[in-house]
Amino acid sequence: MAEQGTDTHLIIGTAGHVDHGKTTLIRALTGQDTDRLPEEKRRGISIELGFAPFVLPSGRRAGVVDVPGHERFVRHMVAGAFGMDAVLLVVAADEGIMPQTEEHLAILTLLGLGRGLVVLTKTDLIGTDQRLVVERELRRGLAETFLKDAPILPFSAPTGQGLAEILAAIDQLTANLPARPANGPMRLPVDRSFVASGFGTVVTGTLFSGQVAVDDRLLAVPAAKSVRVRQIQVHGVGRKTARAGQRVALNLVGAEKGELGRGSLVLGSGGGDRTDTIYARLSVLAGERTIKTDQRLHLHALTFEVMGRVVLLDGDHLSGGQSALARIRLEHPLWLLPADRIVLRQVAPAATVGGGVVIATSGHFRRHHRQDLADLRQMETGGVGGRLEVAASRLLRVDPGAEASAELLAELTRRKVLIRVGGQYLGEVVLRARQQALVGYLRQLGREHPERLGERAETLRQRFFKELDGHTFAQLLAALEQSHTVRLGDGLVGLPEVKADLDNPLEAPARLLLERLAKSPFTPPSAAELGQAMGVPEAQVDRLGRYLAANSRVVRVGAWLFTAGALEEAAARVAQWFASHPQMTAGEFRDLLGTSRRYAIPLLEYFDNRRLTRRVGEVRVPYR
Repeated sequence: MAEQGTDTHLIIGTAGHVDHGKTTLIRALTGQDTDRLPEEKRRGISIELGFAPFVLPSGRRAGVVDVPGHERFVRHMVAGAFGMDAVLLVVAADEGIMPQTEEHLAILTLLGLGRGLVVLTKTDLIGTDQRLVVERELRRGLAETFLKDAPILPFSAPTGQGLAEILAAIDQLTANLPARPANGPMRLPVDRSFVASGFGTVVTGTLFSGQVAVDDRLLAVPAAKSVRVRQIQVHGVGRKTARAGQRVALNLVGAEKGELGRGSLVLGSGGGDRTDTIYARLSVLAGERTIKTDQRLHLHALTFEVMGRVVLLDGDHLSGGQSALARIRLEHPLWLLPADRIVLRQVAPAATVGGGVVIATSGHFRRHHRQDLADLRQMETGGVGGRLEVAASRLLRVDPGAEASAELLAELTRRKVLIRVGGQYLGEVVLRARQQALVGYLRQLGREHPERLGERAETLRQRFFKELDGHTFAQLLAALEQSHTVRLGDGLVGLPEVKADLDNPLEAPARLLLERLAKSPFTPPSAAELGQAMGVPEAQVDRLGRYLAANSRVVRVGAWLFTAGALEEAAARVAQWFASHPQMTAGEFRDLLGTSRRYAIPLLEYFDNRRLTRRVGEVRVPYR
């Protein structure tokens, strides 16, 4: 066996009934005992997930996941199974297939696993003839599963007989294993968290997609903690980077003890959409199992576990072996992406009833609605292009995702299915409808308030284009001005035919006030300082401020007047910040605008009220 394993992206898992020898087999493969808890050692069964690295005969390094076999800990098994590339189904020769053998195998099937071996343990307890009988029974029991043609490899822990053959079979089984997408969004489902003395919080898991490097800034959810990667270990060895499929431990700066644990997700940009509703293709396991509309079930995804209520979209009842489109309302939000797999377990008696594949994490698809069902089916079967076409007909902001090729995006843009504005792709159908609504609003504003020159851009963004950040919306407005749809000026958006009333005696001094404010947009002078600079009483400054506010050209924030243009610029900078950072401190906001704390705090509170930001403890996060 090679002394040094080469970097691979290979995770082998175990599955099988309690006390069938999974942990013992792993100890033989790796030389490590994955039962670390005192209760596990006392009771002689696995309770938590266990992990150990080992080296295959070819020299490739792999990781092995030990899952609990007891029915009370199936939820732990599911969390470990999401990261597996191949499985060792462990069956004791003196008992054969048992209830948890079947449930584990059903869960692996629901998760789309298609590679594995069968290890027949405790063969030293039976004779050769009896072993052959057990193997025939195994073949019959596995006939309708993905393991129907898998080798059945005998193993005896006391003698070690069969270990070399098992290692060789794992090597052969995984020789051409396709790599997970390292170019996708970084996602690490956390299955274990602890505090290391002198280092701080460490989280472990199988890197589900993407890649991570030392000093990367990431977001840990649902705690909404911005974290920095201080150190990385891959299969127990220090590394500067890690990629999808590897077993990793991340030492994180920014998370306190107890804030992260199993069920957390550490993600990079695009790593998941926060959602409390998912649409999926559900499948019910064969047999007497059923899923009914309005049924409350446990939902497992990645290492998440949450209660959800199922609504079947084209019926009320789903029997064993059937599948259907469904909506699942989650009792707590998760961070998921299309194509993620889910497992559903009934509450009482606890049992796995089915699972499925996520189709959409946003939008509204109605029951028994022909077009909505057709759209979901197109998203399900039409590949990336089908998903994007449906999204473009329903959503303003369309996220192409890492799987969308440049050629596909160019084709959809050429056909005007998607419109590119800055770095965002927008759905053409929704975009045109929103633009028409915006112009209609400006016309009505002109009829009802002829003295007003237009509306503040941020007000229009919040009203009609709240899915867009300030920077993208500014680019959209610039395109609309170029096409003579709107007019931009004095921090306002108006119609081309609406002009300033230059005959108003307040207009000329108001413009001088705007010029003074524009010289220091994020550190505006006080009313007294403005009056002194302009040579007018402070009361006149207040009057001019009210005149400009009525026209939405200035906004009073705290004790100061800010131009509408300054607030639009601040909003754009905040949006750009959140495009690459999960959160922002007051100090970072202050530095972002080049202002001081006495202006920054009122501005942050203003943006909180405008629902651009949301305060979480001592930081701000995007308001979603």
